[in-house]
Amino acid sequence: MSTPTLQDSLNTRLALQISLSSLPVVEEWMDADFDRWLESVPLPPEMPAGEGAAFSVALGSDLSRLRWGATGHPAGFIPKMSTYFQALETSGEDIELINKVGGTFEPGDVGTWVAAGAGAVTTGWQFRNEFDLAQVQALFGDHEGARRLDRWAAARGVTRFGRFAQGVGARPFTEVELRLPGAIDDQLDAAEAGFRDLLGAELSPDARRALRASRPDLALAVRIGGGAIERVAAVAAGPGLDVVSELCKDAGLGFDGDVSNIQGTLSADVASFEYARVRDGGPQVDIHLAVGAAGDLRSPGLN
Repeated sequence: MSTPTLQDSLNTRLALQISLSSLPVVEEWMDADFDRWLESVPLPPEMPAGEGAAFSVALGSDLSRLRWGATGHPAGFIPKMSTYFQALETSGEDIELINKVGGTFEPGDVGTWVAAGAGAVTTGWQFRNEFDLAQVQALFGDHEGARRLDRWAAARGVTRFGRFAQGVGARPFTEVELRLPGAIDDQLDAAEAGFRDLLGAELSPDARRALRASRPDLALAVRIGGGAIERVAAVAAGPGLDVVSELCKDAGLGFDGDVSNIQGTLSADVASFEYARVRDGGPQVDIHLAVGAAGDLRSPGLN
């Protein structure tokens, strides 16, 4: 993958801003929040060796959810992250957690995200790199959600995670993306058990077929908030939009044709998709796009 130039990065940012106009989920008052976030992402001259940030976009299949994310080298991101969260008057507790996680893991790939859905804007931070799950479990606190995740991971031999994300503000949450071991059928069995044991929900046969049609490298994203598990999602890499639209049709979920138009506006690749269940809610399907020359082909999650 070639290193993006400053002009490449500016073009990516312009395309992101243009795409907002075709997303009804982004109300007019939200534009300022997305602009503020975009200004907090370092440009190539602010990054070591002049590399660009890796941008990602997650879209709800019915366009009722949107998330922008960016990650890159800590030397470029951390100073801008600090300014961004200070401007948002982020609590001292949230800042302390950022520092604690950074000191524990020293990740090589860090960043932030901003999302819109259900008439609200949320934001937070994230890091990538693969670590032992045991290293992060202490950060969850002692509550039923964390204990349930511990028991399930031990029973299923899940020991590694590849993404950690934190929401800040009035309703903070923590999300980890767990690596599922074994061959594709083993991964699907583990994902099915995760939906059932962690959330009391079903991984539908339609979803299982769609996940199996993607590349055999499944992950399970688990979100904990308020001491309980709020959301579980199976993440599959590399599907086409035809696979996702067929899943939505079979599952009785909306699939907005403008998804492909937005993909074109952003000149983006479909990196992955999620089939998710939310506590006290129905299924969701989200499409993850890798945007720009340094676009991130891994899952951004977080809708």
